Amino acid sequence: MKKLAIDMADIEVRKDLVQNRKSNLYSTINEDGEDVVIALEQGVGMEVKTFQNNGWVRVNYYDANGAHDGETFAGRWNKN
Repeated sequence: MKKLAIDMADIEVRKDLVQNRKSNLYSTINEDGEDVVIALEQGVGMEVKTFQNNGWVRVNYYDANGAHDGETFAGRWNKN
């Protein structure tokens, strides 16, 4: 898994990421210190899983233009 350092709040950065980065799994840590895994499909979009400090896994979806395309939760990663 490759590490990324990106500003996910900027739609142009997200669009550039989807359009120009190779399809792969990437990992990073967000500004809250939470682990983030990005499943990127070049030219198509990406799925961003955030392992939140509250124990929940939040999943955000982005389309080929970097626009937010939905959010859901994928259970808990930490049940403490």
